[in-house]
Amino acid sequence: MTIPNIITFIRILFVPVFIHLLVNHQSTNIPGIVFVGLAITDMLDGFIARLFKMKTQLGAFLDAFADKLLILSSYLVLTCLTKVPVWFFTVIVGRDIIVFLGWVLILILTGSSAVRPGFLGKISIVFEMATLCILLFEMNSLINTFFYLTTLMTVVSIIDYIIKGSKRIVPVA
Repeated sequence: MTIPNIITFIRILFVPVFIHLLVNHQSTNIPGIVFVGLAITDMLDGFIARLFKMKTQLGAFLDAFADKLLILSSYLVLTCLTKVPVWFFTVIVGRDIIVFLGWVLILILTGSSAVRPGFLGKISIVFEMATLCILLFEMNSLINTFFYLTTLMTVVSIIDYIIKGSKRIVPVA
């Protein structure tokens, strides 16, 4: 196992710790600090993998899994704590369901399971993480703006995935 994969695996193991802190230490900055640390490890593992040519299929899968686990569990808990509107959580989860179902459809129709995250998808993740930071550090004046910006980027990334996915199913002549 490569160093970036180990970093990603540690990030996965820390998600339950972060969720525990989020539920039990809402009135402190501790969950926010831990979240920022996890976000830094997300950037660090990718940077090390690219710099030292340690990119692996396992690493790509684990990294995407770790991101989804952290983001979706965070938004689920914050929605249950009424800090995130249900409509926003639905948009975030809906995007991931659409992407997953699209992947399954492409796999069934083409036999290919190769997935490459698109630029807009990565930007959407950045907005989702930024919105979480704003929520965790209670930057109240920015929260609504980031709900709408993140929603916009999420919808744009869904459209991008649908366009790119449909081209894989029905090649343009």
